[in-house]
Amino acid sequence: GRNFGEWITAADVVWTKERPEFLSEFANVHHRDLRTSQTFNSQAFYVQLAYRLPWLESKWKPYYRFEYIHRPANEPVWDVSGLSSVTDLASSTLGVRYDITNYAAFKGEYRNNRTGANEPRVNGAFFQTAFTF
Repeated sequence: GRNFGEWITAADVVWTKERPEFLSEFANVHHRDLRTSQTFNSQAFYVQLAYRLPWLESKWKPYYRFEYIHRPANEPVWDVSGLSSVTDLASSTLGVRYDITNYAAFKGEYRNNRTGANEPRVNGAFFQTAFTF
């Protein structure tokens, strides 16, 4: 098999006062083929904006998130099957969170994803219950 060196760098910017809330993160994964010295860089980032609404006991928090992932088409580490054609993923999420208690919440989201410039968009609705301790 082939051996690779890996170097991961990341940074984030966060404001969690909830009126508003801002979350963002960027990461770069650098791979170097130890045999050929060929290098590959994959990037990913997200930005999320949210605002805790002041009425109804401040239990509702709508949010929007944008995510982007880029992988070079010739990146061998992420493409173990040799069949992956997905090199870019762009996703938008519009959601709302309702806090049931201080330790549990319901979330509903609408997501719009695209796995490449010439690929169709995929839409979906997602619902979940979240718990924290």
